[in-house]
Amino acid sequence: MISLNIYGYINLIFSFLALWLIPPLIIVIIGIAQPDEKRERAKILYALALIYFLIGGGVCFSMI
Repeated sequence: MISLNIYGYINLIFSFLALWLIPPLIIVIIGIAQPDEKRERAKILYALALIYFLIGGGVCFSMI
C-alpha cells in the first residue's frame, strides 16, 4: 500500500484543480481571440468551455 503524506494529498488536489481549470481557460482565451466575423465559432468555444468546466468539476471532485 502506498502511504501518502499531507503533501501528496495537496499535490493530488492541485493536479485535479489544474486539470479542471486550465483547459476551459485556454478555450475561453481562444474564443476571445476570434475575429468579429467568426462570432459563431466563439460562441461554440464558450459553450465547450462551460461544458468542460461543469463535467470536469464533477469528475475531479467525485474522485476526491
